Amino acid sequence: MTYTVSNDPHADPLLMVLPLQGEVTRAVGEDLNSSGHGKCCAGCDKPFTVARKQRAVGRMTHFDDAAGRLFTTTWLLCGICAAAIRRNGGRLPAHLVQEARDATSAGLLLAAPAEGNA
Repeated sequence: MTYTVSNDPHADPLLMVLPLQGEVTRAVGEDLNSSGHGKCCAGCDKPFTVARKQRAVGRMTHFDDAAGRLFTTTWLLCGICAAAIRRNGGRLPAHLVQEARDATSAGLLLAAPAEGNA
């Protein structure tokens, strides 16, 4: 399966499940920047500057068996945080894992049908 990077302002949902390599990593980073989420590093929460550049994209994917839904949380990381993650065997910091779990819970809550009558 291939994905072609286009100038479309909204990324193809397929982009979020493809492996983070080469063009896909750049396209995911550009999508985060265009959505306004690329201003600070997710690891250290410091703003990106000339000295602190976007060096890596981190991603965590959760699949909910009961609902049959796939949730992906993606972050931009600076060089120092990306190196720390690589030294840690590729494991994301606990606060990013918790953020991904919270986002998945919120997504499941939004996707659940409303019950009852008002």
